Amino acid sequence: MGISAIVSNLLRALASYWELKSKRYEHDLREQSRARIEALEDELTKLRNTGTIGNTIVADRLRDRIITERAYFKHLPNSNIES
Repeated sequence: MGISAIVSNLLRALASYWELKSKRYEHDLREQSRARIEALEDELTKLRNTGTIGNTIVADRLRDRIITERAYFKHLPNSNIES
């Protein structure tokens, strides 16, 4: 096995490593975004159930944050968000 074959194998191994690392990063971004959306929706439900005026205002802001987060999630690679 010549030096060129070793270098070639090393380069392929590095390319595979970086591809896997990139996919893992994208997966982590999707999961973090999904978790943020769920947490915001839970908080929104709690605030809406209390029914006070102050909580309604905060819930409206949370709704806007959910809309923003869903737009972010939609633009992530390989993401499918449920309506």
